[in-house]
Amino acid sequence: LLIMNRNLKWLLIIFFSALILIRIFSLNLNFYTDETVFALEAKDGLENFGKIVSEHPPVPIFLYSLFGEVFGNSNFAIRLVPFVFAMLSILLTYLLAKEIFDKRAAIASVLVMAVSFWHVLASLQADIDGSMLVFMFLAAFFCYVRFEKTKDSIWIFLTGIFFGLSLLTKLPGVLVFPILGLYAVFSRKNFRDVLWQFFVIGIIGTFVFFGGLSLSYLAGFNMFDAFWHATGATSFFGSAFFGSNDKLKPSLRSSALALITRN
Repeated sequence: LLIMNRNLKWLLIIFFSALILIRIFSLNLNFYTDETVFALEAKDGLENFGKIVSEHPPVPIFLYSLFGEVFGNSNFAIRLVPFVFAMLSILLTYLLAKEIFDKRAAIASVLVMAVSFWHVLASLQADIDGSMLVFMFLAAFFCYVRFEKTKDSIWIFLTGIFFGLSLLTKLPGVLVFPILGLYAVFSRKNFRDVLWQFFVIGIIGTFVFFGGLSLSYLAGFNMFDAFWHATGATSFFGSAFFGSNDKLKPSLRSSALALITRN
């Protein structure tokens, strides 16, 4: 039995190593149109962060700029951002499943996730939703589950931080609240305790959110365009009512420019 467990461990290590290598070898593939927007924004780097004209919240743009500064502005550097967050999401999925169920369920969960077409795509696509936002969701949920298990206040504090960061990553991050709410309902938690916990999470998340907005404003980052775009208002009002989307035209021109000038 010990030999079988040891062989299974090595088999899993080899399997996951192969899946990681497949992703790494694909990081330098050509960009598709939407990805070039992030590449162009990252090209300006951290020194010009406040001057970047973006239709996305500050956290993803900051991260793409940071990786561009550290690893050089290349396809590999830009795609390294979703790759890192996708790998961290696999780790959090394992830890979360282990907390809620057991080790066997955790291994099964990450196996399904690792071979999923959508996770492979998310780990190689310079975007926000499939890698960064998923990581923020999982991190907030994991911290809340840890708080429920340990009653250590540090975990409720971290839940609030990741809730705020999820909002600064993309506005659908607000869905962290109903996800945690559903978990609390199905777990049959004490209603009064849950209200107090959600109040604390909300206060901390709001502080992080507005703190991030303030820092971005001081850096000169145009937050209005970012959150107007995140609500879908640019597409709805621009296309449905006026027959054009003037807000998106600069991004489309940027995409074409990046395709032409890509190294």
